[in-house]
Amino acid sequence: MEKSEFIDLLQQMIDAAQPGNKIRLTLLRTPDNFFSGKIAGDQYVNIRSIPIADKYRVVISNFNTLEYKRFKELFNDEVQFLSFGRDQLEGIVATANQSGYYLCGFKSTGQGTISLRAAPDRTGQNYLLNEIRNGIINGIYPSMYRLSDGSHLIEFRDDFNIILSMEKKPDLAPVFDLLTGLIINLRDLHDRVMRQIYPYSGTTPGLPDLAGITLKKNQGISDNLVHETACRKFTPGLLEDCPVGKAFYIFEKTYSSPFCRITLTRDFITVVSMPRASMSSVLRVIDNVSGVTAVVSNAV
Repeated sequence: MEKSEFIDLLQQMIDAAQPGNKIRLTLLRTPDNFFSGKIAGDQYVNIRSIPIADKYRVVISNFNTLEYKRFKELFNDEVQFLSFGRDQLEGIVATANQSGYYLCGFKSTGQGTISLRAAPDRTGQNYLLNEIRNGIINGIYPSMYRLSDGSHLIEFRDDFNIILSMEKKPDLAPVFDLLTGLIINLRDLHDRVMRQIYPYSGTTPGLPDLAGITLKKNQGISDNLVHETACRKFTPGLLEDCPVGKAFYIFEKTYSSPFCRITLTRDFITVVSMPRASMSSVLRVIDNVSGVTAVVSNAV
């Protein structure tokens, strides 16, 4: 979709939604270009969605945290919710800067919590970037970025939720640029994960990617460290011997069913998604292991 068309449609839908002080924009990935019919239900009569790119849609709502959780639970069998990792930080900041926006705050969690703010200018941004990088070294990872031009505020969360203040007319051009920039950067990875999640679906073009997504280990990284790192925020399965080396499953919360399997050889880590897995969870695992890998490569 063209930028001007997206902004015009979004502005109309924001006005119709009457969201109050804030509005939530959520980027979703769909198996095809159609959105679930559930959206027409009475409880979601005020929700709207816009196709922003092939198989990507932006849902407009004023959900609070609990309402958004319920929304995900209802729709997670028909659409895929997304996430992006810390490796996208530089691109997000560069895109924001092109629109006159600067990083003016962030929140990081993990082995501790960091929440900092600064003036929306180059000096404040550089200070925050250094703090984020130092946090990552210590196992504290960014989950939300605040971007501002001094007048408007964009809160961009790592689950592809953008929160806009509606106290004044929002600036929507940077929203389009941020989302489309990440889609361009991540589409190939998303396509590969989708072919694993829907391996035999006629709605997803291309052959099933049953070989998985392979990453090259950094030298000196132990299998135990990979196991610990990959399972951050998830329930780990046992690290066991397999014909090629080691392997383990990862679970959402309980051991009812795994959403991905990881195999380890001397030099490589391979992530294979289970059919109908949660795409956002798989992407988080890939982000987890990216800290102990060199590059994302094709299957070995």
